[in-house]
Amino acid sequence: MNKIKNIKKYFDYFKQFYLVSKKFKIYIFLILLLLFLNSIFETIGIGLLMPMIDLISGIKSDNIVIRYIVKFFEFANIPMKLRNILMVFFLLIVLKNIFKLFEAYLYSNFRRKLMFDISYKIFDNLMKVGYSYFHSTQKGNILYTITGTSGQMGHIIISGNKFLMSLFLLLGYFILLLILSYKLTIFSIILSLFLYPFIKKLLNLTHNISKKLTETQQIFNSFFVEIIDGIQIVKVFNREKYVIEKFCKKWDDYLKSSRNSFVNSSLINAISSIATVLIVIVIIAIAIKLFNFDFSGLVIYLFVLYKFIPTIHNLISELNEILSALPPVKIAIKAMSKEDKPYLIDGEIKIKEFNKNIIFQNVYFSYLKDVPVLKNINIEFEKGKNTAIIGATGSGKSTIVSLLLRFYDVNKGKIIIDDVDLKEIKIGSWLNLISYVPQDVFLFNVSIKENILFGRLDASDDEVIEAAKLANAHNFIMRLPNKYDTIIGERGVKLSGGQKQMIALARALVKKPQILILDEATSSLDNESEKLIQDSINKISKHITIIAIAHRLSTIINSDKIIVLDKGEIKEIGRHFDLLKLNGYYSKYYNLHLRSMEN
Repeated sequence: MNKIKNIKKYFDYFKQFYLVSKKFKIYIFLILLLLFLNSIFETIGIGLLMPMIDLISGIKSDNIVIRYIVKFFEFANIPMKLRNILMVFFLLIVLKNIFKLFEAYLYSNFRRKLMFDISYKIFDNLMKVGYSYFHSTQKGNILYTITGTSGQMGHIIISGNKFLMSLFLLLGYFILLLILSYKLTIFSIILSLFLYPFIKKLLNLTHNISKKLTETQQIFNSFFVEIIDGIQIVKVFNREKYVIEKFCKKWDDYLKSSRNSFVNSSLINAISSIATVLIVIVIIAIAIKLFNFDFSGLVIYLFVLYKFIPTIHNLISELNEILSALPPVKIAIKAMSKEDKPYLIDGEIKIKEFNKNIIFQNVYFSYLKDVPVLKNINIEFEKGKNTAIIGATGSGKSTIVSLLLRFYDVNKGKIIIDDVDLKEIKIGSWLNLISYVPQDVFLFNVSIKENILFGRLDASDDEVIEAAKLANAHNFIMRLPNKYDTIIGERGVKLSGGQKQMIALARALVKKPQILILDEATSSLDNESEKLIQDSINKISKHITIIAIAHRLSTIINSDKIIVLDKGEIKEIGRHFDLLKLNGYYSKYYNLHLRSMEN
């Protein structure tokens, strides 16, 4: 039963590999053809050695190989002379190497195209999955899936190419051995079969070791990426020693798995080499005692056998390499598939402008089952109005924004945009109307200009500068050594928190959005900068719709509407002074959190 399972498992791996590579079948066909022709030239070339030996030694042999070679020379009207045989032999070598060079060119192109195609499909699929996928999948695993699996696919192609070459050569050698002496060849095969149980065990061990190696590499990648992302926390809490210890443990686990894989391959090579010598010795003894060979026949048989047995060894070795690289195939196939991944269903309706309102209608949402985050939310965001959302941590403010940005879909209820269900609107066309400034600003390790242009790739230099001025970023940018061409480092580490928020706001404004969503967009700014940006926001709010998660009084007090959330429920909606008069949740929140900022 286990044997059948193993066969099915390997068959499934090869089937999956074929599925991802079948679009390059013309490459595969041509490579196979060239490999096959090369093996034919190799076999014919060896056969030509027999009449050479006869002519040099003066001993005339009579066997089927020589008879067919004589017939070929007679058919081609070429005299059977040593010079002519050498010329034909040389021509075969030239043709073989030309074909081999062409095969290498095709193979290298096939490998590059396949690796690119796999990485592209995986990355393309990752860009289309829902935002929640990245909450449940470690970055290191994602990185390995893109780079590691395509690399292993390339390794399979290298080993597969060598395996097929060995297979075709083995076939040619085998046919030649049968022609020379089918009895001795059958005896040699029976002798070789005694090694099968040992080789089979080693190949099974290879698969298990390879699977472990893949797992430990993924674990290490995830750990490493996570530590680099969280290096600030490592430093603040003085946990360098703790992190180094974990690094050593996980890296050592990976290196041990790598060592086991190498040792296993070396073991297979050692056993195959020893077996090769042993089989050749036994066969020579049998050939001399039991079978009658003419001189050239014996020399060529031993020569072919000498090449045949190492070719079996190469075949086993390459098969071992292929099996070692197969487990990542399953990972790559899974990464390219749409199964077991969260996708948001794209709508069919394209919209070009926001005309009236956004309505949350009886909206419920939870990240985890039976742990509600939003409960029966009914709110309206009107066009051209400035709406502030406030509430304690965990009240659901950011979740409302995430639903608006379609990071997630509601569990129950509807979000309606100008009388159309948000789920029916094409995601791209909806997001084209929106800009977003997050609290935790992310900037790319490129220039300031490129970071701003991420908001709108076709924006002109004047529009970039205009957006930067509007975000109060222009003055500090002009003081930098390379101004707008300054590279800001990974996640903008070369800028202060306030400067990063200004760049993020400029990135949002260069898009000239119809709806601007701000998640604590001025939280890292000093009072003066915050006031300047707030003035800018107040100016643009006359022309666009603003939805702001806010804690600062200056943001809240000028809002047309304030939505007060508590534990996922709406408690109050109204303007600042009207809500104060209610002496309810907002009044309590104002007295606890906002009053100290009023001055």
